[in-house]
Amino acid sequence: MTLLLGLGIIGSRCADNLIAAGIDLKTWNRTPKDRADSVTDLSAADADVVLCYLMDEHAVRDVFSQIAPSLGE
Repeated sequence: MTLLLGLGIIGSRCADNLIAAGIDLKTWNRTPKDRADSVTDLSAADADVVLCYLMDEHAVRDVFSQIAPSLGE
């Protein structure tokens, strides 16, 4: 499963293209979006790949500090 973080203009378009390509995708956004693939639990435990489309370095540090305990190798 691929986890995509950030559903702004670029992230949402990337998510749509990945789904159209048949990729098993879950998405997460700070402000919940009305998408069938959205998750509210911020965990990367089941993810093989994490894609990051966050706004700036502060958002990246904040989000990755939250998912760090669930990241695998």
